[in-house]
Amino acid sequence: MVESLSPSKQQVWKELAVDPADITIIKNRYSALAHGASTLERVLRNLGIDTLLVAGTKTNVCCDSTARDAMMLDFKSVLLSDCCAALSDEEHLASLETFIQQFGDVMTADEALERLQPEASAQDVKPIAALNT
Repeated sequence: MVESLSPSKQQVWKELAVDPADITIIKNRYSALAHGASTLERVLRNLGIDTLLVAGTKTNVCCDSTARDAMMLDFKSVLLSDCCAALSDEEHLASLETFIQQFGDVMTADEALERLQPEASAQDVKPIAALNT
């Protein structure tokens, strides 16, 4: 096994509440949707999910790659601007600007949740998948 894929190197953020019933997906490429990177596409299609809200680090690498690939695979793709981070504000903002111009939408978590569930807030909604990277 490649050392970076060993369980000791793959940890979900300690403050993220992960329920035993949650779906956990391991990815081994910048994009979770690149061929051979993970089972994410299969899981999403089996669940009938057509929209991805993408969050994580780095905005301009893993998040952008996954969100672009989602669009290329005919998913609706949204980068959550306040749930992504890059090494600098300039990298973060440039990635968001390019994404919204060409590939999908950019929203805050609260904006996305208002559109999905008008009465929900960011604290009320749980992710269906946690990606270990």
